[in-house]
Amino acid sequence: MNQQRLSVILTPHLTDTDEDQDERKKAVKVKKYNTEKKELLERSSVLIGKKFRQIYLPACCCSLSNIIVIAIDSVVAGRLIGATALAAVTLFMPVRSMDEVIFDLCGSGMTTNIGKLRGAHEVEKSNQFFTFTLLRMLCVYLFFCSFLLLFARPVLAFFSDDEKLITMALEYFYPMVSAMPFMSLMTGLKKVFRIDGRPTFFSSISVVESVTNTILDFVFVQYFTLGIRGLAYATIISSLFSSAIMLTHVFMGKCSLRLDFRILKDWKTCRQYRKNMIKSGQAYAINDGFGVLTNSFMNKLIVSVGGSVGLAAYGIFNTLNNICGSLTLSISTSTSLLGGVFYGEGDLEGVKIVLRRARILISRITVFLVVFIELFAGVILLFYQVRDPLQLSMGYAALRIGCLSFLFYGFIWVYIQYLVAVEKEKFATFLSVLELGLKLPIAWIGAYFFGMNGIWISFVIVEMLAFLPVFYQQLKRNLYFLPDIDTSQLHSFSFVLSEENTVKASRFSEKAVVDGGFPKILANRVALLIEESGIYILNENKDSSRSVNCEIRIRVLENKLYVVVCDDGKLFNPICEVKKNGFREPENMEQLMLNAFSSQVTYDRILELNYLVLCCQEKEG
Repeated sequence: MNQQRLSVILTPHLTDTDEDQDERKKAVKVKKYNTEKKELLERSSVLIGKKFRQIYLPACCCSLSNIIVIAIDSVVAGRLIGATALAAVTLFMPVRSMDEVIFDLCGSGMTTNIGKLRGAHEVEKSNQFFTFTLLRMLCVYLFFCSFLLLFARPVLAFFSDDEKLITMALEYFYPMVSAMPFMSLMTGLKKVFRIDGRPTFFSSISVVESVTNTILDFVFVQYFTLGIRGLAYATIISSLFSSAIMLTHVFMGKCSLRLDFRILKDWKTCRQYRKNMIKSGQAYAINDGFGVLTNSFMNKLIVSVGGSVGLAAYGIFNTLNNICGSLTLSISTSTSLLGGVFYGEGDLEGVKIVLRRARILISRITVFLVVFIELFAGVILLFYQVRDPLQLSMGYAALRIGCLSFLFYGFIWVYIQYLVAVEKEKFATFLSVLELGLKLPIAWIGAYFFGMNGIWISFVIVEMLAFLPVFYQQLKRNLYFLPDIDTSQLHSFSFVLSEENTVKASRFSEKAVVDGGFPKILANRVALLIEESGIYILNENKDSSRSVNCEIRIRVLENKLYVVVCDDGKLFNPICEVKKNGFREPENMEQLMLNAFSSQVTYDRILELNYLVLCCQEKEG
């Protein structure tokens, strides 16, 4: 009886039905899937996000220092010299705008284009482009400034008919224009040298320039009584001082760019470089050039509707708009530089990560500015000594309504710079023209129906309408203005470098290469190269206290398999140098393995990132 009960109890567990077998197979598959999932490596934004923040800092300092220098000159001129001196400095602003237009067409696209060439590891071409751009900037500025110096009085008379004002403005005009070629050239170098990294160094240069200019302004005007000439001398000397510090970047061997005058013999390539420069800078040149004209008409419209009170409110709003523009420009130029490097390499996933990081950062900054202005509009107006009830009322409206335009303005200029980086210059120019062209008509319509409040509202409407083409592309799911599928990139993944993660990456890449249709023997070679690369980089950074972030990209170009290893560790040299006897003598075992198992080893350091490119055998069949 007991045996019969026992058999009844055990039978269901010992006898497998078809359903039990199916369940068991399903459990095995789930377990295998979970195991493979643990082994799966994906691309993260840690390395790019960290690098984006490092590039953004010096760009922000550079943009803010330019605004600070102009603001300090105006404050010192108005308080220590007089109202005529302030007007004389203001009279020079159109010349500054012409300077910006020339810089946009000659030098603004230099950083992006060089970034794309370096991303493609075309070091020689990047040096030639660098040389050509500097020489072209120098020639154009020498011609432009010579013209201004010869026709200084007629140029200023075009903007004012006050002879006393023109005479004083000439004292500021002559030294500033004489130094303009040098200062613009140094500004271009300061921007392009960011491709070598060193964010703290280049941030400190901008801070030093602003502080030096402030001190010298007071010294020359207050103690040496040089008047308005002292303001010009202070600006020039502070620029010379900061440039001397910046050039130590070259003399200490930190600069990766070299002058290559062989480009002057190749006129066909020179014409192509000139075309690329104009295409890259035309969106900014149109905005800077016609922006002055648009603002002049906007001033007249505001005076006709709101009088001097309205113009004063617009001036306060413009100051905040310039600050927002400076921060936006810092993010957008960082997007252009970093996006250009990854686009040049062909790493479209990296380009997408750059844009995502830029959108997150610009949204945070613009929302913070809008909330700050909405909460502290009264404090800002008191800072400008605004106490009259009418001025306060109009000032509140200008700040609280107008600042809402920042939410769209920042995104528009991030996309303009991004589009230039991914070679969509026509669309970038269209956005720039659209934003500029809508300002006056919509402001006039707003003023006609709603007075001054209509003008403030028009600022928001213009930025919203200018953003519509970008929004339309988002609806079409063309979020990044790039091909939907990157056929050249087999796989990419990121990890924090360690022996365990290196082995895991090696094993994972082997599977990815086999899945891509390559033979097993080639997959084994890729796995070996990745493992040796990781060990090599770990040994080079063994004395470092911080962790090293690493990215692996397996790519197919022209039927060849490439492995790209990118890390933010110390500088190293994986290439075996050829000795006098003709043999390559490796420094260590890892270097020997890398050079033995890859048909070509390329190394470059961009933005303080090590790029190790290993070329493998061709794909069979």
